[in-house]
Amino acid sequence: MAVIARQILFALIAAMAIARFAHADDYPNRPIRIIVPFPPGGGIDVAMRIIGQELSIDLGQAVVIDNRAGAGGIVGTEAGAKAAPDGYTLTACTPGPTSIGPALHSKLPYNPVTDFEPISMVAIGANVLVVNPTSPANSVSDLISLSKSRPIGLNFASSGIGTSQHLSGELLKYLAKVNFVHVPYKGTGGALSDLMAGRVDFIFADPSVLALVKNGQLRALAVTTSKRYSAAPDVPTVAESGVQGFQATNWYCLLAPAKTPKEIITLLNTEIVKILARPEIKAKLLGQNIEAASSTPEDLERYLRDDIARWTEVVNAAGLKQD
Repeated sequence: MAVIARQILFALIAAMAIARFAHADDYPNRPIRIIVPFPPGGGIDVAMRIIGQELSIDLGQAVVIDNRAGAGGIVGTEAGAKAAPDGYTLTACTPGPTSIGPALHSKLPYNPVTDFEPISMVAIGANVLVVNPTSPANSVSDLISLSKSRPIGLNFASSGIGTSQHLSGELLKYLAKVNFVHVPYKGTGGALSDLMAGRVDFIFADPSVLALVKNGQLRALAVTTSKRYSAAPDVPTVAESGVQGFQATNWYCLLAPAKTPKEIITLLNTEIVKILARPEIKAKLLGQNIEAASSTPEDLERYLRDDIARWTEVVNAAGLKQD
């Protein structure tokens, strides 16, 4: 009887495996949803809409962008982690909920490494430090001096607690030894509106903000990368501006829930890499001040682990742990 029972068990396991691979071979046979854990209009949203449109054409299925904002990207990222691992719900991520979040919070409702399967990097770039054109600050040095001249310092906006925008401001505060007051918003749009209205003093925004710089609605003081950003070659880095050791890379990536079949991950990676290599897509993204950058799933996983370690070091050194 035990032998028969084992044979039945092995048969069931084999049948499940066959069904799983058949499902992967049939993929996709219905619309794919990409969760963007931020409101519409930001750089990650713009990038995913451009890529999603191409992916829809290539795969012959609709690709729907689902904006799930909240808690600095944590709400949408949690939804993505808990989705069925069938390749029909993907999650677009930035450093905030994926590498900064684990550094800031001891407990998150997901683990960005073990609860996801990496698909590909999508873009690597800079945040841009911008101020209202009426601001007396024309450089990072000016901004620091201005903050030191005020009793409680300047206030800076971000798209939410724990986002790369937030941590860029905290890193500048720590390295420059100056006081800034953080004002979190539920997305970049509201933060930029209040900056243009003069209600906050500055923000580290994603590269899509360069459109507002070009039309004179905002002034760019610096970018956060270690080298100048090709979409804004005339804007100095924060480190160039006198704050040695400052670097905060902004990036976008695409993830799937853990246990998504490897065949599906491979297919999606192949398609994303192919899309991002197209000159017209590179140009379209660069037109939105976003630099395309793809990767293998393995390289993306290593990058995520390294970025979590780097931000953990920054958070611990600055005493920013929130729980």
